[in-house]
Amino acid sequence: MRTVPDVIFSRGEFAFLKEPVASELSTYAYGTTHAISAANYEDEAASSTWVQVHGKNVFAERFDWPGVASTGSDRLVEVLDANVTTQSQAEDRADAELRRAVIEAMAGEITVSVNCGQEMYDVIEVTDTISGLSTAKRRVVGIDLHYTTGKRPAYDHRIRLGNP
Repeated sequence: MRTVPDVIFSRGEFAFLKEPVASELSTYAYGTTHAISAANYEDEAASSTWVQVHGKNVFAERFDWPGVASTGSDRLVEVLDANVTTQSQAEDRADAELRRAVIEAMAGEITVSVNCGQEMYDVIEVTDTISGLSTAKRRVVGIDLHYTTGKRPAYDHRIRLGNP
């Protein structure tokens, strides 16, 4: 059930919940002392800019007006959930669905040397002068560990970026 904006991630054998709020401070910076070896930046629109929640005799909807303005259209997602029985629950669910869509909209990918402290859903800063980014806030929405063979074998992280 997706009634709260929390995300789950693991650390060792433990699972943790985290609410990814937009005002969260960054925990690490790439491109300054931790070099970026490859990068691909995107500005993908959120999968939904309009959410309607239909519960048991309740209804709520939310809009991402900046997202509507940037795409020139609204992207509707309807949620049907009989477990939502109060107006407050419907509004919270609509807020959570819209926030999730904004976070998951891809903002690119960077390749860096392995950072053992990097975790899912951390907010980071990316500085890449070639691409015109200076302390740009991004949220970690994916981490892949890659091993390259050959004359100079190496491990690196490919970090998928989302919106903070």
